[in-house]
Amino acid sequence: MISKLIVDELGYGYIVCPEKWGMRDEIASFHRFYYVLGGNAHYLSATRNIDLPAGNLYILPTFSPYTLWHDPDNPLEVVYFHIEIAPDITDDLLRIPVNQNTLEMSLLHTMRRFSDIGDIQNLDELCGVLVRYLAAAYCPTIVYDSRLVNVIRYITRHVTEHITVEDLAKTACMERAYFTRMFKKHYKTTPMKYVTQKRMSMAAKELLSGAVIEDVSRMTAYEDEKAFSRAFKKIYGCSPSGYCKSHNRQP
Repeated sequence: MISKLIVDELGYGYIVCPEKWGMRDEIASFHRFYYVLGGNAHYLSATRNIDLPAGNLYILPTFSPYTLWHDPDNPLEVVYFHIEIAPDITDDLLRIPVNQNTLEMSLLHTMRRFSDIGDIQNLDELCGVLVRYLAAAYCPTIVYDSRLVNVIRYITRHVTEHITVEDLAKTACMERAYFTRMFKKHYKTTPMKYVTQKRMSMAAKELLSGAVIEDVSRMTAYEDEKAFSRAFKKIYGCSPSGYCKSHNRQP
């Protein structure tokens, strides 16, 4: 059932973070995977206030604000991966010890070697293996109801089109009210808010790549640019133009 996860690797690398590294009230549309090798870093959210000691893999949540910073005299040294997963595998910070002679360590070190030499094909394949292994080992609450999985796949394929709750309920072969209750119970959000998050995730990537707001609004099924901007601000807390001006690409 773990194979039903949809995994898309968006970015990767190894970095010793610069002196002024950090991010405040970050709202990411992807999971950050941090394999911390050294340094003194700290994570703060509505539910957690913890250090990030070395020797662990951390998976950071999506669409939930968090703040990260480090001690510039002891900077964060990290191997990182940005990964979009459908459905999300955690709604809170997840800490996974990486011990010697474990599958986690073998996968992470191999992925770093592929990253260093730019072997994207093998890196992508190992990324999928790592995510599915971690989901099976550490995320037992993930729902693999085939009806809801079909809905997630439908949203992924049709995110640029007009989607209604009726469409999604029909895809799940459920009555509308029952489908909405099931979706919210298992994914902690409503079906249409999930659709909006996926659209805004696409929009954020397009905007940072240089696309203009008018084009992005049409691309994400918003004929009205103002409606798109309102939806974007509701997710990211700022306007599309403000997002482009203030957002820093972070590891």
